[in-house]
Amino acid sequence: ESTLNIKLKDRIEEIWEERNNKGSRIITAELRTYDGLVVNRKRVQRLMRVLSIKGILPKCNLSKSGDIQYKYPYYLSGMHIYGSNIVWAIDITYCKLPTGMMYVIVILDVFSRSVLEHEVTNTLEAINCINCLNKAVSKYGKPLIFNSDQGSQFTCNEWVNNLKTHNIIISMDGKGRWVDNVYVERFWRTLKYECIFLLGIETAF
Repeated sequence: ESTLNIKLKDRIEEIWEERNNKGSRIITAELRTYDGLVVNRKRVQRLMRVLSIKGILPKCNLSKSGDIQYKYPYYLSGMHIYGSNIVWAIDITYCKLPTGMMYVIVILDVFSRSVLEHEVTNTLEAINCINCLNKAVSKYGKPLIFNSDQGSQFTCNEWVNNLKTHNIIISMDGKGRWVDNVYVERFWRTLKYECIFLLGIETAF
């Protein structure tokens, strides 16, 4: 192989070994930015295949909708969010541990991307989401709008009535529209692919 390819392979392997969740896009960007190398992504992909390495990739979305009791429109499309406590978002993800499945609930401020509150639980009951919401409100006050997906926890009487008690406008993602809640989805990717999967977390506490 050419001297450049040998140099690239060595550098690609070094970058990948730093934190092996990096895929060809991030490695290509680092080669261009920090090493000053003129290289395209296809070349990096080919050399990664030669080295038998790859980044940690997200799997397909396996979430399923529950029985919808309440459904609200999505209010964030084209909205200018100009400060904190205007829009909060909530979501649930799962973590498969040796002892069983655990679920992580997170409430995030859309403007600052700050995690305001979270819960770790082994059930998907709505009460866990309500507890998380109440703790966040007690700490930071209430937002103008609260956005969620159409999961059963967020379309049930208990959740909807709790938001109405706080006089919070309810917003919901469109069906199958993960991009409507991309703020939390991006946080999940960071949490899982740069922390949980790399560190091999085996307990919830």
